[in-house]
Amino acid sequence: KAKNLDLTCTIYNDFRKDLMARYAREDSLLQHKIRDYRRQTLSIAGLSPEEVDDVDEWKIVGLTDRKSRRIWLNIDDSVRACDGFRQQKVVCITVNVEKTASPEEQLLMHSSLDVFVGIHGSQLTQGIFLPRQGY
Repeated sequence: KAKNLDLTCTIYNDFRKDLMARYAREDSLLQHKIRDYRRQTLSIAGLSPEEVDDVDEWKIVGLTDRKSRRIWLNIDDSVRACDGFRQQKVVCITVNVEKTASPEEQLLMHSSLDVFVGIHGSQLTQGIFLPRQGY
């Protein structure tokens, strides 16, 4: 007989909520910076300001990109394949923490994503910075 299991991960969710609340207390402009980072990301992905009326209408999928160990061999093909979902307001980008200028940029980068996909490894721990509804 199967037992009823509580499959929710309350510890992880509580930790993520507390961590983001701490950052928000330290920087009252954090949510504004995340929205600006999303707008910048959509612009870099080739969308015009006219196409991006509301950044929250778009889903941004980040694919982990590394130059050594755990390399996603066909990442460029994966990003191009995602272009077929622009009508559904989905954009895929590469996410490479090795190219960021600061820890704050890493926070903004990951907090601006809706989905975070990678091979495996330590970079995926930054998924803790995804928004509450992120995957």
